[in-house]
Amino acid sequence: NKKEIHFAKKCFIVDLKPQQEYTLEEVDFKVYKPIEIWKCESIEAALEECEKNKDRECWVYLEVHTDRYIREDEIKLMRSTKKDILEILPILSERENEEFVLDSFADKKIEDIFKEFYLKERAVEPQREIVDLLLSIIQEQEGEETYETH
Repeated sequence: NKKEIHFAKKCFIVDLKPQQEYTLEEVDFKVYKPIEIWKCESIEAALEECEKNKDRECWVYLEVHTDRYIREDEIKLMRSTKKDILEILPILSERENEEFVLDSFADKKIEDIFKEFYLKERAVEPQREIVDLLLSIIQEQEGEETYETH
């Protein structure tokens, strides 16, 4: 977890015996594989960082500044080069300061509304499989409602 990076891992051993003072021992755990956040200014820089550190023992959260979607082959190359990547987060620079405007729902297809929402929340276009899954769930739900009313 990213939030755990700055906290030491330890435990306390308490030895209790009747009629005696307790003893308290603090044991720090050695970090064999630290968690790191890599901030890269481009997809190419991220690939270089993965190559440069491929043999280092560390868990990685990768933040990549980019002006486009990170392609599947680039993600696969990063993950195959550096095996311990936990997350690849694209930070799309051209959209950082854009305001999300959602036109009237009545004038749009649910697919377009979902794509706009996904783009606003994740800063990338949804994969076709995700859109298809949503549409199939909606279609299935509409079929059940039709069946229940007749």
